[in-house]
Amino acid sequence: MKVIHICGESGVGKNYLLTAIRALETKHNANIELNKFENTFLARFEITNPFTVLKPVKGEVSLVNLRDKIEGLIDKDKHETIIHHWQYSSHRLFYHINRIAPEVRQKIFLLWRDWEYHLEAVS
Repeated sequence: MKVIHICGESGVGKNYLLTAIRALETKHNANIELNKFENTFLARFEITNPFTVLKPVKGEVSLVNLRDKIEGLIDKDKHETIIHHWQYSSHRLFYHINRIAPEVRQKIFLLWRDWEYHLEAVS
C-alpha cells in the first residue's frame, strides 16, 4: 500500500489533475476497463489499482475526519493506492501515517508551473 500526496502552489492544476484521477476511479469502480492512455496516465503518477482519492480538508474538524478515514483505509487494506490532495492544513497527515503505519510507503508529487505561465493562467 502507498499514499500519494499531490501538492503544489495555487493555480498549478492540482484540482484539474485530481478531477481526472477521480473520473478514472469512478470508471474503474464501475468495472469499465481503462484504455492504454488512462493506464499510462495513472502509471505516470505511480497509481496502481485499486485506488481512491481523498477529498481535500477544510478546517481542523475535517483534518480529524481525514485522519480517521486514512486510518480506516489502511486498516481495511482494500486499496493499493490512496491519493491525498495535500494542503497546508493537512501537512501533518504525512507524519501521522508514518507514526501509525510505518510500512505504508508515501510519495509526494509536487506540481510546478513556470511562473510566466502560472501568472498568465491566474490573472
